[in-house]
This record gives sequence, structure tokens and C-alpha cells, in this order.
Amino acid sequence: MTNRFSQEELEKKLQEAPDHLKEALQSEEFGEEVDGSVSKYSLDEDQINSLVEEVGFVLLGLAPLADMPTNLQASLLIEQSVSEEIAKDLSAVITNKLLSKPSTKTAGNAEEIFFDDGNKTIVTTSFFRYKAQSWPLSSITRVLFFPISLEIPLILSMGVVSLLSIVAILSFSVGWMIGGVIGLLIGGLTLKSIFSRDYVVLVEFISDEDLSIETKDKEYAIKLRDALHRAIGGGL
Repeated sequence: MTNRFSQEELEKKLQEAPDHLKEALQSEEFGEEVDGSVSKYSLDEDQINSLVEEVGFVLLGLAPLADMPTNLQASLLIEQSVSEEIAKDLSAVITNKLLSKPSTKTAGNAEEIFFDDGNKTIVTTSFFRYKAQSWPLSSITRVLFFPISLEIPLILSMGVVSLLSIVAILSFSVGWMIGGVIGLLIGGLTLKSIFSRDYVVLVEFISDEDLSIETKDKEYAIKLRDALHRAIGGGL
């Protein structure tokens, strides 16, 4: 059994977790589900207990899912290749079952969807999913939104190129005029690409893991940021 986290830390994270996640972690079915998903590896009782703990750490936001192979190798004392296979199987349990997209309402505890782009990003009352990975909301420490800064020196350089191109065209020399037109085209295309801004939603986690989501759609980025703030409770 591991002691990477204190009892106080575990109790605090469990208390902050949504009701359906608390019930899952404290139920006998949770251990049985984890055990069943890795039955082919012939793990002993101590290893199974450590395995259940590691999955719990991920669900509570104390450990990133990406680090599970390394953590399993250390806590179960198994080969790296085996820990990677187990982590792959457990990832399916975490993302597709315990943190799956809600479709029903349970006993006075409705799961509200704050954001769903119909493709790869979902924000609900209890979790945040991006592409194939999910995180409990309790694991998020901060959400930031900002445009990617423009490269001012490059803009100035393109401005100079465009100005010289205009001078070349006005010189009435055929060779210079052709060069000037090409220069204007290059400068114009470069400036267009520069001013076509990207926007970033940066999500920071308690495990020091960061997720950077880039998009050219400013409205999409703002809606995602606002949805995460509402889901978490604001103030981030």
C-alpha cells in the first residue's frame, strides 16, 4: 500500500468530489470493477489493493492519468511493459465508465452539462473531457484564456518589405516592378497569417499537469473558459 498522499489530503479530495464519484469510490463494486478489468494479469491481493488506490488517485485528481504506468510499476512492483498494459485497460474503465458522459439524472443529483462541442470537448458538473482523456473538476486549479501574442519584429520586417516593394514598383523598371509585386504578395500573405490569431485556453491541474487548447475561434475559446469557470464555481 502506498503513502504518497496523507489521509487528510485523501479525505479533503474525497469530500470535494461529486456525489456519484464518491459513491463509486466507496462502493464494493468499484474494487470489483477494477479487479475484473485486470484479472488476466494474475495479481495478488496486495497488488489489487494498490491498483484500486492508484485508480482512486487519478479519479480524485491527485495523480495524472498519463503517469499511471509509472505509478503502477512502482506500487505493484511489476515490469514496465505489464504496467503499461494494465494502465491501458484501466484507462478504459476510468474514461468510459466512471467518467462517462452523463445521460441520466440520479436521485436528486442532476449532472449538468456546461459545454459540449459535439466532438471532443465536454464540461459537466463533475468532469472535464478533452479528446480521449478526462479529468475530475476537483483536479483543476486554474483556467486561463489569452490570445497568442503577435511577433512585432516580424510585423515590422514585413512592413519594411512592403514599403520597399512599393518603391520598387514606382521605379518603373520592369525587373524592379516584378520584384516589387512578389515582395508585396509575400508581405501580404505573411501579415495575413500573423493577424489570423490563435487563442489559447490553458487548464492547470493540481498534479502540475497543464493542458493547452489552441483554436482560431475566439468565441469557442471564451465559451469553454466560461463553462469551466461555472462548473468549478468561478474565481479561477
